Amino acid sequence: MAAALEVRAEFAASLLDGGKAVELRAYELPAAFVGEAMGGAAAARARRERVGPSNHLPPPPPGPRVYLLATHGPPGVPALGESFPEGADGRASLVGWVAFAASRPYPTPDALAADEGLHGVPPGSPYGWAEGGERHGWVVGETGRVEPPAPPPAGVRVHRSLYRLERDPEGGEGGG
Repeated sequence: MAAALEVRAEFAASLLDGGKAVELRAYELPAAFVGEAMGGAAAARARRERVGPSNHLPPPPPGPRVYLLATHGPPGVPALGESFPEGADGRASLVGWVAFAASRPYPTPDALAADEGLHGVPPGSPYGWAEGGERHGWVVGETGRVEPPAPPPAGVRVHRSLYRLERDPEGGEGGG
């Protein structure tokens, strides 16, 4: 399956430039997109329990590529709906890809604030801590640019801001 993540243009640029080592979301990264060494997210949780939060073990290798759909518009408002046509009517550009190595929860506002240097979301931001909500950090393993940025293939939402693309932007088959 070729997958894509809707992300604001400035955050996509920061992910691709290395300014963000963690993508912050309100939900855990689905297991299919987590690095596969030692069993993915479940094994990462087990390692944390075994060696503690300062896990000195090497991170798992990154999972599959997730293409970045850079969008513009008001903060916190999705630009893409349940589906979008080829080119997304100009609402998104395919700017690159990311492969995530892990997903980790932020159980408290203090835990989230402690990693501000990794995710770049300051306290009080609309993307930050929300009472009664969850925050998860998707740890970036690898990234790559699409040069020049391109209109995306058609896509269908599979989970919140994650989409299944009709075809692989790099020439392979999409996913069904």
